[in-house]
Amino acid sequence: MKKAVNVILLSFCMMFFSCSCEDKLGTTITYEVTGTPPDGIAVDFRDELGSLDRFNNIAVPWVKTFKVQHRGPEYNDGQHSDGTFTAYISAVAAAGQTVSLTVSIYVNGVFVSSGTSSEAYRAAQAFYQVRL
Repeated sequence: MKKAVNVILLSFCMMFFSCSCEDKLGTTITYEVTGTPPDGIAVDFRDELGSLDRFNNIAVPWVKTFKVQHRGPEYNDGQHSDGTFTAYISAVAAAGQTVSLTVSIYVNGVFVSSGTSSEAYRAAQAFYQVRL
């Protein structure tokens, strides 16, 4: 009987801790920019707080990884208030430069979206809505 109680308690603890650890780890978002611009590029992206951020004069390849914590249905990334996060990235070269740019989004290490551009004055863009 004591052994059965220990097994039940151990099972409960494993279930409880595995679920709570998963929530604490959050969702990992990775943005990636690859290509062949002659000079630096400008990268716009939605950061872990849901704000639009910009880095200028970036060399490729470029990678940005961060975690978005689950905050429940009240989470609002500026576009949604339903417990989602909109991952977004855009990359463009300086005016008039001919480029070949690709932007990619990965969620928890899995590729989910990409966009390309091979024209001057045109940004490569990608977005993906993530349920938190």
